Amino acid sequence: MNNNLEFKIDTTEQYYLIGRYVVDFELIVFQIRFSLSILFQMQGLKTFEMANIVFGQKQFTAEPLISCFESISNELLKSIDEEEAKNKIGLTPKELSNLISQFRNKFSKQITVRNDILHGTHFISDTFIVDNKDNIDYDNLYIFKDSPN
Repeated sequence: MNNNLEFKIDTTEQYYLIGRYVVDFELIVFQIRFSLSILFQMQGLKTFEMANIVFGQKQFTAEPLISCFESISNELLKSIDEEEAKNKIGLTPKELSNLISQFRNKFSKQITVRNDILHGTHFISDTFIVDNKDNIDYDNLYIFKDSPN
């Protein structure tokens, strides 16, 4: 007698979540690129599009962009008066630098996740099986991604 349980699942949400993650990730990349262009304008660049041309190059993928953002931000923070910053934004330049560093570290982890999603092979099935000992049959796993990394 076969006591295995078979579950049928709607996979629409899994496909949606993969796509949504990629879109949201790329919106963050766009915001970093946009912020870099603003920083250049604040330093005297007259044409916003010039910075977009530079940061829109294919070499400026997510990791080089966030690295550049952190470095440029930290360079600009060196010239900001600590008391003035504390009064205006409630943070010292050092505190702001630490937040930017924390963001970069978290975002760098997401770059790895995004790369795994985009460059991995997805095996999404509408069926998975659990045997009578609560073991999952991995040949029919609900969602499985084999990463090249």
